[in-house]
Formats: sequence, C-alpha cells, structure tokens
Amino acid sequence: IAKDAIVRPLTTPDEKTTDSYTPTEQVQDYVRALWGSCMFPNCDVPAWDCDLDHRDPYDHENPATGGRTTAENLGPFCRKHHRGKTFGGWDLTKGEDGTLSITSPHGRTYPVAETGPIPLLGGTEPDRPVPDTAPDPKRRNRIQQHEARTRSERARNEGDYEPPPF
Repeated sequence: IAKDAIVRPLTTPDEKTTDSYTPTEQVQDYVRALWGSCMFPNCDVPAWDCDLDHRDPYDHENPATGGRTTAENLGPFCRKHHRGKTFGGWDLTKGEDGTLSITSPHGRTYPVAETGPIPLLGGTEPDRPVPDTAPDPKRRNRIQQHEARTRSERARNEGDYEPPPF
C-alpha cells in the first residue's frame, strides 16, 4: 500500500505567519494531524478529506489585519460543516483557557477537542469535553424499542381492520 505513498516528515510548524490565504504543506499536515477529523461535534470525516478553515476570518483586502494563516488559527471542517460555519451562523471561539467551542445559531455551545494522532501519540488520552447539556440516556435498548413500537402499531390498528371489498 505504501509503495506509491508520499512520505513527508511531520514537524511542528514555525510560528512565522504568511500573508497567503493558503497554508504551507507543513502547516496543513500539522493541523490535520492535530485534529484528526472534522472539528464539528460528532463528525468523523477524516481531516485529510476536510477543508482547512480560518477560525478568525482571513482578510483578503488587508491580510495583516486579521485571520492569519497559522496552525493555531486553522482547523479542519468537512465541506458541509465548513459551509455551515461560514454561511449558517455557527461561531467557533477560543476561550481564555485555550479551549475551543462552537456555538450554534440558536445559542447552544459545544466543546471541541483535539483528537488526532498528535494528541493520541503524546502518551495521554486527549481530553474530550462533555457538552453542558448531555442527551437523556436511552430508556430502552433497540429490541425493546422495536417491540414497543410493534405493540403500539397493533393497538392502533386493532379496530381499523376492514376486509377488502372483493
């Protein structure tokens, strides 16, 4: 499989910034290895199949004023979630403690954790924050849910049976 692979060393990118919108290969590789998959909560599209998005928007008219193209300001989003963030009102913010979170247009905030190969190979399990509002645990397993749905349908249809007119 690796016979035709392109192998590049993964190094921490230097902190110099560029006025270019497109990051260097070194920065792209590092950011994708840091995150591992799309930054959107519960999205598992591999980072290598994602767009790299500027957390602070890149200023095309005056690149020096904001949205620098650095590893710290970039993150992978699959095409669907990249468009949702850019045009749908989602907001990615960095807290004072350095943690990232994404806020929906309705105001719900979800934590974002680095779960790529770099944190995993660092010797410790990456911190996967839990949202403030966790969903209710399931009360029934799949089989119990199927049986309950079948009972409900049968009860609803019990008095509705009419033989066909032929």
